Amino acid sequence: MSAILALDATTANCSVSLVFEDGHAITRSEWVPQGHARVILPWVDEVLQQAQLDPHSLRALAWVQGPGAFTGLRIAAGVVQGLAMGWQKPVISLPSLSVLVSQIPLAKRVVGGRYWALLDARMDEVYAQSFQYQAQGFVAENDPQLWPIADLTMALAEPHQGSIGDLMNLKHGWDTIKPLLHNWRAAWPEAEAAGRLAWSQLDQAWSLDQELPEPIYLRPSVVK
Repeated sequence: MSAILALDATTANCSVSLVFEDGHAITRSEWVPQGHARVILPWVDEVLQQAQLDPHSLRALAWVQGPGAFTGLRIAAGVVQGLAMGWQKPVISLPSLSVLVSQIPLAKRVVGGRYWALLDARMDEVYAQSFQYQAQGFVAENDPQLWPIADLTMALAEPHQGSIGDLMNLKHGWDTIKPLLHNWRAAWPEAEAAGRLAWSQLDQAWSLDQELPEPIYLRPSVVK
């Protein structure tokens, strides 16, 4: 059976998932601060062995390209590039906030509703993006942005149906933001969600001959 191998290292959580065309998945996911480089490749081997799947039979590789933690993004980009090169597989890059909002349960989605996906960016800033839920799925209303707390507070004050994200390390401004997070669900991007999303975006897969995996950075000073 055809499968997509998906990787995520955008937060302190690291995850690897083998997502099959029928929806079945084999996943490793664990909170491993600063441990992504140690676990990500062994987990790739583990899920493939558990499925007894030859990697050359994979349909594609998917990875979560950010925004997110600088080190994790660089590790994921290097791993997916190496695997794609070795196995001659196409790659699907998925923005972290799109993956995150896709994890809102179906029962919590309202057609026409507006939703926020949020990730703590440290330094009193948050990666944030708003989406509208339509019959075909979540549609981005804007590009992912790096929001200072004060600006985000004003944006969240506008009507919206729900929000999802990882703000567990947010210290300054949390008391102000928390009351504005309607139907708040604490979560972080997961490889299994990325793999499921990738199945709907196979037409956007590309080979390494076309381009290399590039993380999304929203803080320019990080990459200087």
